[in-house]
Amino acid sequence: MAVPEYVIEQIRNSNDIVSVISEHIILKKTGANHKAICPFHKEKTPSFVVSPEKQIFHCFGCGEGGNVFSFIMKYENISFFEALKKLADRAGIVLPEDAVSKQQDKSRDEKKLLYEINRCAADYYKECLQNSPSAKIAREYVKKRKLTRQIIDKFDIGYAPSTSCEMLKLIKEKGYSKELFKKAGLMVFSEKSGKWIDKFYNRIMFPITDNEGRVIAFGARAFDDAVPKYLNSPDTPLFNKSKVLYGLNLAKKPIREKSRMIVVEGYMDVMTAHQYGFENTVATLGTALTEEHARIIPRYTEKVSIVYDSDAAGVNATLRGIGVLLDTNLSVTVSVFPDGSDPDSFLHSRGSDEFFKRIENGMEIVDYKIKIASDGVDINTTGGKISVASQVLPFLERLKNEIYQEEGIKKLSGAIKIPAHVLKEELKRSRKSRPALKSRFEKINRQNIAELKLENNLVLILLKYPELAPIIFDEKKLPVDEFNNNNLSIIMSVILQLHEQAKPVEAKNIMNLVCSRYEKDESILEEINKTVSSLYLAKIEYRNPEKTARILIDDYNAVKSKKKYDELKKAVVMSLVNGDRKKSKEFVEQYKLIKGTHN
Repeated sequence: MAVPEYVIEQIRNSNDIVSVISEHIILKKTGANHKAICPFHKEKTPSFVVSPEKQIFHCFGCGEGGNVFSFIMKYENISFFEALKKLADRAGIVLPEDAVSKQQDKSRDEKKLLYEINRCAADYYKECLQNSPSAKIAREYVKKRKLTRQIIDKFDIGYAPSTSCEMLKLIKEKGYSKELFKKAGLMVFSEKSGKWIDKFYNRIMFPITDNEGRVIAFGARAFDDAVPKYLNSPDTPLFNKSKVLYGLNLAKKPIREKSRMIVVEGYMDVMTAHQYGFENTVATLGTALTEEHARIIPRYTEKVSIVYDSDAAGVNATLRGIGVLLDTNLSVTVSVFPDGSDPDSFLHSRGSDEFFKRIENGMEIVDYKIKIASDGVDINTTGGKISVASQVLPFLERLKNEIYQEEGIKKLSGAIKIPAHVLKEELKRSRKSRPALKSRFEKINRQNIAELKLENNLVLILLKYPELAPIIFDEKKLPVDEFNNNNLSIIMSVILQLHEQAKPVEAKNIMNLVCSRYEKDESILEEINKTVSSLYLAKIEYRNPEKTARILIDDYNAVKSKKKYDELKKAVVMSLVNGDRKKSKEFVEQYKLIKGTHN
């Protein structure tokens, strides 16, 4: 069974939204509400509002909103149930045993075991590196890489022995199953030998943790000629490399303190950076920055410095990474190192002061894109100018900030010696040559737009004046199930349920019921919470709410009736064209019933 509504309400009531959010960002009281710089997008003027009265938050900049569960889900990138459990633990509330289905319970128990197994494996690898006689060559390798004992302990670096059956010993000692070790990505079954063997052996081991410090996977580096040089755990119920930033659990506090995240490529780069005092450093795991990373980063900082290797692979990864970050409002710079250098080797050879200068003097992403596009190109020729412009202009078009875009055009103009107004015209021409991307509202006709506005206003007035529910539902019998906007239809159905149960129509009850209904469909849950919070905090008042509500319902019914009338009119014509007289007669009869209202 799902989590009961009363349990959700108990947990929410025990976690004041202002108190919870204050543990993550700085709130400033302004009148009845609290304001802050939004943690979910870049902004200079606070537009993130928290209402202690309604126990909701909403950002009028990016549209994020909801209740205390929504905030924790978004801020920590976790599921509804995980947020529920976290807030229950915070309030000292024990979830009832029947609060989750057997499948959820099984999944939760399995994840708990996988965390335990990964922790056991990490401790085992660490013990091997420090004390096993067979790890001598591994210890020499770590020493050669100039990692201090403090860093080795901080990152729990270990060693997987050269034999391929060490996990079997751990299984016997701890009592876990081979299948669970396989699910954790630590063992595989060899069809060739017919035996279970270790996934990792004869490698330096780097435990990968989530943002709470729990081991979820491993990175393994060969210190001989073994291929591949780096080997990560496969995807598991705990781990997806495109969603993880290595070292984030250790770096998140320094990132907030320094207001910057340094993103590097590898494990060694992260550890060396931390060793030299750059503890706000994280790494991607064998991938460029992904869309998932782009959603995580703004929770911790507005500034990102990309510090990838200077080889061709590093350049390509940097370009892919900044391509993803273009769709955010982050301030992104790229630090360029001499050929052949990476952060690890640069820090050891040039020191922390020089590294700091490179970070502080990083290139803005437009400058970097122009530099890469211009490398090896003769920009004094027409062909060279066209080549650079054709690579940079689409890049500039994706910049959300118009000031950055304008500055980018000026920089490109200066680099290839083409007037800025010419480049602007070329940008406009390229936009027109592509099919225009139309939003959902641009695709529908004016009649539907009017209908959607009426739906929105009906929900809005009911949220502001819940005492109007008897008029809207009982007297006027508003057809909630006919709403075009699915989110508004759901909100109205929830309000109707509260009305029928004689419960107060207020934010906490609406959101509790929504959470109870849609805990398994978090995309719907997120969208509805955003809609509810934005409508509740909208600064709109009505002089005569009851009169306005009646007018809105009459207008809505008229629009719906006109829509049905037009649809039947088309249906009559089409049935006649197709020669279907029986169908045509049916449509004509329906048409006559409503025609009188539109003469």
